[in-house]
Amino acid sequence: MAIRGVSIGRINTPMVVKFDSTGMSISGMRETAAAIAATIDRVIDSVAGATPAAITKALQPIYNLSQEYVPIDTGALKESAFIETREGVNGPKVVIGYAKGGTPWYAAYVHENLEMKHAKGKYAKFLERAVNERIHIFKAILANEMQAATTKVGSAGRVR
Repeated sequence: MAIRGVSIGRINTPMVVKFDSTGMSISGMRETAAAIAATIDRVIDSVAGATPAAITKALQPIYNLSQEYVPIDTGALKESAFIETREGVNGPKVVIGYAKGGTPWYAAYVHENLEMKHAKGKYAKFLERAVNERIHIFKAILANEMQAATTKVGSAGRVR
């Protein structure tokens, strides 16, 4: 069952397009999103039977920290953050990200641009940084949620 994903804006073009002097490209942005997703996927794969509800709950500390780190100019990027369950080809998929539907259009660029100056405590790579700093908490919450679900199911089946 596919139950994971990362989205940082809309990155739908197959071509490599450099857009500034830092040499960032669409393919580089895709690689970043794939790397973030792979980090989360490794944890999910280590917890047997992870459910979309448990994954959503476990992603909350990552979401919260990314909200602290996201650069703010107009507030549109911060407000575009989401965690949601979507129907995928192989079943439900939990997605965390920014700029759902491509709005604001600049989300991926702000995330990837290491040259851009931000206010104190605000960073490029705001979602990636939050994942790296909170992945251990994500794993602990996910394991606890699945343990609690297993215990609940086990105790419901007991004969008294």
